[in-house]
Amino acid sequence: MARRIPKIKMQRGIRERRDTPARFVLFCEGKSTEKKYFDAFRKRFRGQIPKVIFKSSESDPKTIYEKIKIYANDLRSTFEENDQIWAVFDEDGRSHFEEYSTKISNLDPRVNVAHSNPCFELWLILHIETCENPGDSGYMKTHLENIHPQYDHNHGACPNCEELLANLNVAEDRAERQFKNRVKRKEGHRLRRPYTTVYQLTKTLRGT
Repeated sequence: MARRIPKIKMQRGIRERRDTPARFVLFCEGKSTEKKYFDAFRKRFRGQIPKVIFKSSESDPKTIYEKIKIYANDLRSTFEENDQIWAVFDEDGRSHFEEYSTKISNLDPRVNVAHSNPCFELWLILHIETCENPGDSGYMKTHLENIHPQYDHNHGACPNCEELLANLNVAEDRAERQFKNRVKRKEGHRLRRPYTTVYQLTKTLRGT
């Protein structure tokens, strides 16, 4: 008599994890402007992008690195193939900016960095116009206030991100061209201001 081969029962937990949509966990340095932007982003592309989990660090790149290191280790056993962690932070005059950009990227293949030099406001400006001024974060925030009156950094007024997102494709193109130009003209180990890689995060979220 032929020997019966027992059926292999799929464990429920494995099946549930396979059916779970991809997760993008964002560790952002800022707690207001960045969150406002990505909340609007989630709303605009609802049903078209992975689940976005927002975590505000309210600290510098070093602290973000330490928090992501702990978080990634805790989730390693439950992370799925398409899950990703992103650190979103600014140079903002910090000498260790690029050091921790590299350290964070090297934590795990699913950990990425979307950084801005000098600050996130540059990314918002690129939704409206090109910007090649190498000014600091103070300049960028003031310039954004001038071209987008809804934003007021000193009084905590966030930009109208729903309005800005109408120009997302244009902002991504501007940021990508600018960043590639900075890489091409790299001076030693540092890239010259201004540039941002937030476009890499938004394009990855949308699968473009």
